[in-house]
Amino acid sequence: MKYNKSTAVCIAGVMAVSLTGCMDSVKDLSDEKSDMVAEYSAGLLLRHSDSYSKRLVTKADQTGNNSQEDVQTTATPAPVVSQTPVPPAASASLVPSESQTAESSPPVSGSAVDTTMPSVKLGDIYKKDGLQVTYGSYRFCRQYKSGSSQITAKSGNVLLVVDFRVKNTRRSKRKIELGNKKIDYTLNVDGNNYQPGISILENMGLNYLDTTLKSGGSEEAVLIFEMSKDKKKASQISLTVSRGGRQAVVQLR
Repeated sequence: MKYNKSTAVCIAGVMAVSLTGCMDSVKDLSDEKSDMVAEYSAGLLLRHSDSYSKRLVTKADQTGNNSQEDVQTTATPAPVVSQTPVPPAASASLVPSESQTAESSPPVSGSAVDTTMPSVKLGDIYKKDGLQVTYGSYRFCRQYKSGSSQITAKSGNVLLVVDFRVKNTRRSKRKIELGNKKIDYTLNVDGNNYQPGISILENMGLNYLDTTLKSGGSEEAVLIFEMSKDKKKASQISLTVSRGGRQAVVQLR
């Protein structure tokens, strides 16, 4: 329901008269409080007038305002990016480099001689390479020194050094490389087999011989095996050299 301005003025006048009568019964009421009472009374009469800016707020209006205040815009949640953990790089498997020592492979029991393989002389193994290889001697020692190189056995072990003489039978100077010739060397000591180690000698030893020989020239080359000290008392020691389905056996003891 709406009231025009004239109606509002009339009603206000009536209320003012009524309140005047009531006010007479109220003692010691200050002017400020009287104004508040008058404004409240006018608000009751003009509560439905849209033109009255100070009209009383009804419970329904208050409820509506609260409802609007309670309505909150629900923000669309940002999509959560699933971050799949990156697996740690596989640790690189480190391959130990071959130690340039005379340490032999662990001994293997059994005979080094293959009974199904034909036996030949030691020189026949190297003949096609234009080399003459002859066995010299062997010895046990704690250290082996050649030039500026020295090889020492581990504590409790001993070295067995086998000496050879290698000669170039070709008519010209040439480089000798035996490391890629697929020649196998097996030392048998009282039934235990050993493989020669990689030496740090100047010519790399007989198993990895890398040298240059003039025509008819020769030099010493060795095979070095490492084993426990008690093998010095062995009763039987032999070296088997095999290549291309043939083998040569050198009896050392």
